[in-house]
Amino acid sequence: MRRKILFIMLMIVTIKGSAQTELEKVLSQIERNNKSLISEKQFWEAEKLSYRTGLNPENPLVEYEHLPGTPKVPERKRIFR
Repeated sequence: MRRKILFIMLMIVTIKGSAQTELEKVLSQIERNNKSLISEKQFWEAEKLSYRTGLNPENPLVEYEHLPGTPKVPERKRIFR
């Protein structure tokens, strides 16, 4: 009697383990072949890229002035803005 119960339990565990891998294969295949899932994934990738655009200032400006030294101060002066 114990052997029968043990055998039945072993068969249930074996069947359950193999069924789960089949389910994962089926779901991954559906994900690869489903057009709506593919388009949704591409849409969100495009949204992520659009969030990165336009982060720079529209018209950056850099100025440099070179001021020669005066007779009192012999060193030259530079100004960056």
